[in-house]
Amino acid sequence: MARIVNVNNYLPPVVKDAREFKRIADAENPEFNIQWENIDVLWANQYVMESTIEGVERWEKIINIIPRANDTLQDRKIRILSYINRTLPFTMKVLLNYLESACGSGNYSAILDPIAYTLKIHTVGLSAYAMEDVMETFDIMIPANIIYTHTNLEG
Repeated sequence: MARIVNVNNYLPPVVKDAREFKRIADAENPEFNIQWENIDVLWANQYVMESTIEGVERWEKIINIIPRANDTLQDRKIRILSYINRTLPFTMKVLLNYLESACGSGNYSAILDPIAYTLKIHTVGLSAYAMEDVMETFDIMIPANIIYTHTNLEG
């Protein structure tokens, strides 16, 4: 979110036209703009999928994840989400929320057959490394008595 600060707009009418105050405000504007950019980055880093590389590194440090040498930023974000989403209880809704955050809206489907105890999961666009993390999360989240199959169409 680009916010352009102009301190001149906040000067009282008495000093608004004074050359010295205009110059002081013009000198302060870049500093305020830099601080607004920093605030935007800090705000984005609170959310895994919006994080910058610095935010992802911070999440990895908190969770004690060591990134692979050839991981993309997206792969690293999915791994972080995989660790964060390992909370009980594991329900179908939790699984669907996990797929939504890992794959994006409309890039997954999950069909549960409670009679046959099977679950078919189809994802689109996950890299090979992200697939490893997703499959590891499935092994944790899906009960042992449900047989699941997972297919991925790389995008």
